[in-house]
Amino acid sequence: MQADVFLAPQIFAAVTRYQTDMSNYPTLARLHGQYMTHPAFEAALPDRQPDAPSSG
Repeated sequence: MQADVFLAPQIFAAVTRYQTDMSNYPTLARLHGQYMTHPAFEAALPDRQPDAPSSG
């Protein structure tokens, strides 16, 4: 679980910010899918933080 705390944000950035094709990284893609269903990781997403800039 400790590695997840560091790995999840890196994968999230690769997928969302840099639009990395994760088909070359099936294990990381699977982990990302699992992270996105976990309530703690969902709550920690950057756009869900109180000081996140509005997208509008």
